[in-house]
Amino acid sequence: MASHSSKSNSADTIRLCADTLSPNTHCRFDLEARVIEHLKSKYSHANPGDKHQSNRAVGFVALLPQISLSPPSMPRAMLYQKLPGKPFDWRTACAERHAMLAKDMAEALANIHIPCDEITELTAYPYGDEAFLETVLPVALTLLPKHIAPKARDYFAAAHALYEQSAPGTTHQGISYQGNSHQSTPESCTSERLTTSRCTPLRVTPVLCHGDFGPANVLITETGRLAGIIDFSDICRTDPAMDLAPLWRRMPAPFFTLFLAHYQAALGPERWQALAPDSLLKRAQYYALRRAAFVIWYGTSFGFSEGLKPSIDYLLAHFGVEFAR
Repeated sequence: MASHSSKSNSADTIRLCADTLSPNTHCRFDLEARVIEHLKSKYSHANPGDKHQSNRAVGFVALLPQISLSPPSMPRAMLYQKLPGKPFDWRTACAERHAMLAKDMAEALANIHIPCDEITELTAYPYGDEAFLETVLPVALTLLPKHIAPKARDYFAAAHALYEQSAPGTTHQGISYQGNSHQSTPESCTSERLTTSRCTPLRVTPVLCHGDFGPANVLITETGRLAGIIDFSDICRTDPAMDLAPLWRRMPAPFFTLFLAHYQAALGPERWQALAPDSLLKRAQYYALRRAAFVIWYGTSFGFSEGLKPSIDYLLAHFGVEFAR
């Protein structure tokens, strides 16, 4: 989100420039480089006695970009060595190849989702949007119809209280869903009606998150396999549901369901339970909607208003349908 990219078919690198960005983007480059190197180091030393685990680790390291930071004498920039493949477009992808791609993406994301306590600079809000209700949401609400905006505001207020302000051992006004809370498919979760009730806040272990694990940052080979993962500029330490949100929003439901099954298998029982799976899809939906509101705020604040329509349309489609009854 914070980087500008210049790409050339004849060049071997992608240059991410910081010339027009805020000063804290410079240290974000350093942080991004450290995180990528941390992941490479962790998985380069996988248990050689476990051949399957070792092969998976080597394959994951190959998906990460090779990066270089510009020397102090030059304008601050990061160089990504060009990776093979092209961004994933599920609308043109061969459905028969979805099974292996879902497995590749799930295992890669599970490898990213580690505690990463060693890098203390990682936060849940890399762009200062922790004051979501006070600064971000009001901008988005001004672009929604008047009969929808109050209901959207109520939803975000309740969901934010439960998912982002949870304090262990307390209860507060939060969000719950009518119907079966253990539904595990995107279709069942999106069709549930929202209500507010007294409920216990979630306890989710924060992990390292890519921050923008959407189709545009997932590179695919011509045979439909995962070739690389790019743009770690939104790297953060937060609820892993944030990384599921772009896939929830953009992937066909059968692909997402298959991906989620492989993701659960890759995590293993202990790590899967640590991310509060009963509410995982509800949180993924929330973070997808939150991201849309964030993009509207970010674009409006920093002069990218021409690219806001998809995010506005996404909020309209959700709240217009959800609250039309």
